Amino acid sequence: MKKRVSYQTRKYLSAVLFIAVIAVLIMYWFGSSVMQILNLMKMKSDLTAQIQSKTELSAQLDEDMKQIGTKAYNERIAHDYLKLYYPNEKIVIPVQPSQENSKENETPAQTDQENLQASEMPVEPSQENTQTNGTEVTDGETVIE
Repeated sequence: MKKRVSYQTRKYLSAVLFIAVIAVLIMYWFGSSVMQILNLMKMKSDLTAQIQSKTELSAQLDEDMKQIGTKAYNERIAHDYLKLYYPNEKIVIPVQPSQENSKENETPAQTDQENLQASEMPVEPSQENTQTNGTEVTDGETVIE
């Protein structure tokens, strides 16, 4: 047999349910507002960083605009992009032997023998710099005069 729930109990349960629904709605509204505030704060920091980077870029471009047409700017462009140099200027070209080509042509016995000879021979200062036909070679660099 079913027990009948009294009128006061129903009224009490209805009030509790109503308050629970209102509390959930308030928490949802408050939570979504907090999330929106956090997203806006993140967007603000991102935009501030973008403004800072654009300001620095603008300052750099202003400086570059002032340099255009000066002798130093023209020389830099001639050196960097056109590969032009003054007649009395020394040009240093780094020389790095290709490891693949030199290793393919040598046998392991040749490599071991060369390493043994190189470790036994003392290096003299006169052997470090050699000059041939106007080209000076210094520790892996070629200087053309």
